[in-house]
Amino acid sequence: MASQITHALAGEAALVAASKTSALPAPGPVLGTFFRLGCQGPDLFYHGQRSRPVSISLGTLVHRRGFGRLARALVADALRIPEPAWNAFVLGFLTHAAVDRSSHPFIVWFSGWHDPSRPETARYLGCHAFLERALDAALLEGRLGLQPRGWSIAERLLPSGGVPRQFAARLASALRAAYPERLAADTLLERRVANAFIDSEGFYRFTDPAAVSLSEAALAPWASLDPEAGRRAVAVLYPEGGLGDLDIANRRRLPWAHPCDPSRVDARDWFQLVEAAEAEAAGVLALALGILDASRPDPPELDSLERAVGNGTLNVGGADGKAARPVACSPLPLPELMEAEFRVRRERLRGSPRRG
Repeated sequence: MASQITHALAGEAALVAASKTSALPAPGPVLGTFFRLGCQGPDLFYHGQRSRPVSISLGTLVHRRGFGRLARALVADALRIPEPAWNAFVLGFLTHAAVDRSSHPFIVWFSGWHDPSRPETARYLGCHAFLERALDAALLEGRLGLQPRGWSIAERLLPSGGVPRQFAARLASALRAAYPERLAADTLLERRVANAFIDSEGFYRFTDPAAVSLSEAALAPWASLDPEAGRRAVAVLYPEGGLGDLDIANRRRLPWAHPCDPSRVDARDWFQLVEAAEAEAAGVLALALGILDASRPDPPELDSLERAVGNGTLNVGGADGKAARPVACSPLPLPELMEAEFRVRRERLRGSPRRG
């Protein structure tokens, strides 16, 4: 799957395209924060691992199946009680599936994975997350000419007044509607969702490239980290040590394969995959904007929206949309890059200007 910056940039591009066909205005600067937070979709639940009750199982569930049903429930809820900030969040949330489905095979193919039954694959721990952030950086530079430290996650994803309290209740209600067999009896669901927002804010501030840069203050915590702990830490930070000549985004458009089915060969680069996701997400947003614009209770267009979003997995899977285990990959030298990134930060802390 993609990381925070890619989801936000792709969502914004999809909204611009979809808004051309809608009478509703696109979210402005204030509501844009809610929209970009919504673009993070069920990844918000993965960050909910500190405050109890935790929400990580919700992230697993929504990524595995049923996103179309959840999209339907979210838009139906927005119709029931229209509220600008919530509507902006919902629209952002709808873009998440297209970006994940388009990007996830590429990331898994080039990052590999850890199989506990194969000790030699332990070196790939953290590589998936590290590659996501390296690709974020590539997209940000390619589109806006910015380095990650020039794009504050905290400023762009976190509403200045915090996430409204009613968001947790409304998102929990939509989750129950989409997954009744799993969540109808979960009496702690609303608290789990509220904790996901709380923990996500902490995660975004901890990993914000505008704050966690090579400044002296940001480097101070690295003094006490051993190499293994440092490697785990750099997996969720934006790389600043340089990637050398590595073609992280496959700009040369060399063939690569779907990790669940190596016979499905592709040659698109990262930018083409994101553009394909944006086109799909724009179609979804156009449908959603039309439904919200018409403002009719329980419109039949909700069926079309669910079909357009789809209920297949957001993870890697088969051609039928069902989740499947990856069987093949061709990892980039990401473990070495992560170790180099850790050394950069330690050496800067010691006053050394060397990289790598």
